[in-house]
Amino acid sequence: MTIAEILISVTGLELAFVAAPKTMKSFVTSLWLLTVALANWLLNVPLSQLYPHMHPGNYFAMLAALMGGVIVIFW
Repeated sequence: MTIAEILISVTGLELAFVAAPKTMKSFVTSLWLLTVALANWLLNVPLSQLYPHMHPGNYFAMLAALMGGVIVIFW
């Protein structure tokens, strides 16, 4: 999961930097980073509170199920 996040983050930053007009590169890049920070704050903070109360296998199965739901939504 960490490797996937690193690859997506680098690809997103590259797209934001290359696709943006020259005068807006830093603004678009900052929006990308703000989006990642907001997603971490809204998802990772509440979900990480469950980890101490769950068996690790169940916790990661829950994360996989949530990711499957996101895939269905995007499909």
